[in-house]
Amino acid sequence: MAAALAVAPALAGDVQLNGRTVTVSDQADETILKMTSSNYALNRSRDEIITDARACLATTPGLTLGTVNAEAGTIEATQATEYRARFANYRVSSKLTLAAEDRVFWLTDAPIEVTQLDTEGAPMIAPLSKQNSGWDKGLMQFIQNEDKLVDCLFK
Repeated sequence: MAAALAVAPALAGDVQLNGRTVTVSDQADETILKMTSSNYALNRSRDEIITDARACLATTPGLTLGTVNAEAGTIEATQATEYRARFANYRVSSKLTLAAEDRVFWLTDAPIEVTQLDTEGAPMIAPLSKQNSGWDKGLMQFIQNEDKLVDCLFK
């Protein structure tokens, strides 16, 4: 039994996607609850990381600076991007949180929502789920935006 536990994932419903941990609900619709990066080591204080991240967010396409809480070591931003899957166009959006401590930071997207763009009437916004066509394409677009932010922080 110990061997079986050793190979089990850390949390039921976690999926790895291009270096990120995607947490999926255990419900039938497999709602994507959040996407979290690994920790990035950076030889700067928490305050320096937050200051630099704020400047980087101002110049990173696809990301819009939101709330800065320097005391808590967090910055919130919004991100939205579009993708195409199975002959339909979608917009996926999230709240991105950069959390920092001395010498380390990480990124978390939650909640993550999707809208099908080419529908009759008003588009419906819903939580992104593994049941959505191309859900991974939308998350890969997020990862590309976030990688630009991370690259900026390491300059």
